[in-house]
Amino acid sequence: MSRFSELKNGIYGRGYKGYYIETQPGRKKTYTVKDKDLSPLSQEFGTYEEAEWFIDKIAADETDLKIIHKMFQIDINELTAMVVNFARVDKKSLSDDEKTLYEWSRKVRYRREKGLEE
Repeated sequence: MSRFSELKNGIYGRGYKGYYIETQPGRKKTYTVKDKDLSPLSQEFGTYEEAEWFIDKIAADETDLKIIHKMFQIDINELTAMVVNFARVDKKSLSDDEKTLYEWSRKVRYRREKGLEE
């Protein structure tokens, strides 16, 4: 099954957190983020993950942005330990705040590991 499909609004892409990540079939894979009114919010991204990260940051509240910034400042080994500790716990037992922290720690660790910017 394809990651992308033609949506009811005519976009060839995928919905993510109330936004759309659009790509053009058959072309070099680039991704554009659009809002619910189909207005472009970004330049083209080279990877789907970059487009998701852009949406994550514009959808994040001030507290989440502070968490992201702080996670980019801590040592990669500490961040890895945090992800591993969360991974060992049953996800159903986590509070909403802990789930949010776990998701951000996974995403930030991935970006740090790949040498991507905040």
